[in-house]
Amino acid sequence: MKPSISAIVVLWVTLTSLPDIKAAVVVYPAPQGAPLVAQYRVTVDGQSAPVYLGSPKRFYGYCQFDMTGPVTVRVSTSFRLVNPRLVPERLGVKPTVQGDTVQFTLASPCHITLLPDGASFENALHLFANPPEQAPPREGDPGVIFIGPGIHKTNVTVGDGQTLYLAGGAILKGAVSLSGRNAKVRGRGIIDGSDWGHFERNDVPLRVTGASTSVEGIIVRLSWRAGISVVRTSGAHIANTKICASRFANDDGITVTNADGVTVTGCFIRTDDDCIALKGYSADRRNVSNCTFEKSQLWCDRARIILIGHETMVHHMRDIVFKDIDILKYSMTPFLIEPGELGTAGPGILFEDIRLEGWGDSTSALIQIQPTVNRWMQLKEPGWVDGITFRNIHFTGKHRGPWVRIQGYDATHTTKNVTLERVQINGQPIGADSPGVILGQHTENIKFVAAEQDVPPNQQR
Repeated sequence: MKPSISAIVVLWVTLTSLPDIKAAVVVYPAPQGAPLVAQYRVTVDGQSAPVYLGSPKRFYGYCQFDMTGPVTVRVSTSFRLVNPRLVPERLGVKPTVQGDTVQFTLASPCHITLLPDGASFENALHLFANPPEQAPPREGDPGVIFIGPGIHKTNVTVGDGQTLYLAGGAILKGAVSLSGRNAKVRGRGIIDGSDWGHFERNDVPLRVTGASTSVEGIIVRLSWRAGISVVRTSGAHIANTKICASRFANDDGITVTNADGVTVTGCFIRTDDDCIALKGYSADRRNVSNCTFEKSQLWCDRARIILIGHETMVHHMRDIVFKDIDILKYSMTPFLIEPGELGTAGPGILFEDIRLEGWGDSTSALIQIQPTVNRWMQLKEPGWVDGITFRNIHFTGKHRGPWVRIQGYDATHTTKNVTLERVQINGQPIGADSPGVILGQHTENIKFVAAEQDVPPNQQR
């Protein structure tokens, strides 16, 4: 028997009123006084999404929305559209252009950047297409510090078992300390540091010191120093977090200092200083270990993408993995490994499945590995390198500096057991005798592997 029309209507009303049934697109209106830009206008399936100013120093915009299925994005801009591109290109998203408007379809949540002039990184628009929030907390829920839409100027400490929830449309001007065990920060809101100048405060926008903590979904904007610092703790998980900075030096994206068990996944980081820096200042020389950085996009306007050592006093930085990463823009050396203070970088440091684009403005080495002594070190002693692998690194574009520079410090402080496996420059593998590869003194067992069949069976994955 066919259902009656009235029964169908009742069923439809019931289904569409369930809390688990969500719209395909969710946008979050900007609060009054939010730092918006007029150069871009964005709609997602017809809904207007606010575009925030990324940095007053290097103009760019960003916007975000949540999606559950394919969506159509339209971007109108006052910038001249010259063969506009959407990066990373591996996503396979192609724009169509009509007048001053770019249109494209996103099949699933992702981070994607529009370059209005496809030959330049200037005036970028970063779009953060989030998955829908899962069971977001409500105001008044036990253990929840709820920050609703609007601009709020305060500092927040998140204690044991507590959750700081930054709702979409919320801007928190202040610092957050995630100090409790099992403490969380989540939501679609923004921690905004733009009210403070360079080093004007001693804290950072988000400091993580509690064990087994998590950060998910938020944006950290224009920090006065490092955006997120993970310090002397174990088990921090940072997912789908966006850092939009590049205002001045020392605005590192994520710093991991004397910590272990840190996972960073599905994040976007744009900075003036280093995107990811592994450090270790404490006198007890607590190691940095068992960390994974994956499935993320990194953009650095001036300094390094990944920095290991440099400012550190640890025995080991080891068992650290960087994988499935898109480097959209770099300036100095993307991969800089320079341990000091009688510490060792390795073993178990792996860079795998990383894609870079070069814009031709860098004269630094693409990969630089060497123990060192610098002005930030206390012992003024170099360290060692022992056990680093680069695998499936694909570079496209232009680069004016050397490709690889590997060396030791002296006969005692050496660099050894470094493997570069399938490191390709514009589709061509490099080897020890390739132009732009510099192997210095005090090195041992530096290997270049061009193809997988060249790897001994017991070393293949």
